[in-house]
Amino acid sequence: YYFNPEGDSSPNYFNFAVGAIWFSANHGTSSSRLSRLVFSSGMVENVLYESPNGHFPSINRMAHYDGRLYFQGFIPGMGDEFWVYDITSNSLLGLPEIFPGPGSSNPFSFALLNGDVYFSARELGNGREVRRFNTTTLEVELAVDVAPGSSSSDPAGLTAVDGRLYFIGGADLNERRPSPFDPI
Repeated sequence: YYFNPEGDSSPNYFNFAVGAIWFSANHGTSSSRLSRLVFSSGMVENVLYESPNGHFPSINRMAHYDGRLYFQGFIPGMGDEFWVYDITSNSLLGLPEIFPGPGSSNPFSFALLNGDVYFSARELGNGREVRRFNTTTLEVELAVDVAPGSSSSDPAGLTAVDGRLYFIGGADLNERRPSPFDPI
């Protein structure tokens, strides 16, 4: 499946959803980097979607849950931030930046638990900690603050099992260990 006439399409971050494999790729001509391989037609398509703020971020570290794609996306002047693409409406959700301005929240390690998406991200006040995206209210909030204040626990490897969230993190880099979290 070759679709970039200018060179390498660099496909990455494959996810299966709604009869297609969704992935990030360089098309050479489109501002959208979202693609899908549709099984019924066997065609690779560049997904041209709606963006409420006119931004079409690069796509990294993508995960699929319940008809939405969650990813880290880069926009010049905004850095790497948390983005959500809704497959049904073919649009990005209008979410505020976690780390406003040119700094980056660098979200990654997405895990679905009790209908919400948990992930690692940073912001000035609390450092890098576990965040929760409420899929009903469309709000991002601090879920776990292992290293209080502006310190970071650097959580990674988020995994949901039997109603609990597990991750690696610690009060400092010398104290990283598996940690469980029970949501409210």
